[in-house]
Amino acid sequence: EINPAYPETRLVLGEAYHIYGLEVREGKYLSRISPEKREIFANSMREAKKQFEYAVAINPNYYRGYIRLIETYPENGLIGLAEESFKRACKIRPDTPLPYFALSKFYKYGYANNPRKGYTILKEAIKKFPENPITYFRYIDLLYWEISMKKYGHPIHVNTKWAIKEIKSVRKKGYQVLEKMIEKNPENTWNY
Repeated sequence: EINPAYPETRLVLGEAYHIYGLEVREGKYLSRISPEKREIFANSMREAKKQFEYAVAINPNYYRGYIRLIETYPENGLIGLAEESFKRACKIRPDTPLPYFALSKFYKYGYANNPRKGYTILKEAIKKFPENPITYFRYIDLLYWEISMKKYGHPIHVNTKWAIKEIKSVRKKGYQVLEKMIEKNPENTWNY
């Protein structure tokens, strides 16, 4: 039986609204979808935000709720609250890079119109979690994404030659960390 008083229940419900809104948007700029779909998108994002806020109201130490708010607040025009949610999630769980990933994604997609800050955040994650190979690969993913935007005519915020050199360097370190992790514990469950 589903208990609406559990933060996990609210998280799943919020994720359902969030995913539905993204499906309606179809990966397009809001200005390129119909007014009806824009309204459905806005309502879905508001409802997702409401459910995630309810989850952290039920349990103020529910860091997964704050991580989802990092991603949902910008879609509701609440950019400053995304950064506050990041700080709260890091305070609750200082042992995981997940808040860094969510905040870098927030900057990556341009909600804050500062993609370079996404690089800085992931570099911080690499420094803070040098034994977690996923931090390296998230950074590489962000650089690849940035370079790929150039072929679609979008302005990019990095020097392509530097980015390729950086990718090779970080990839090498990431694989070294990954190999060491697997050697130490081949049955790693990737619980981070």
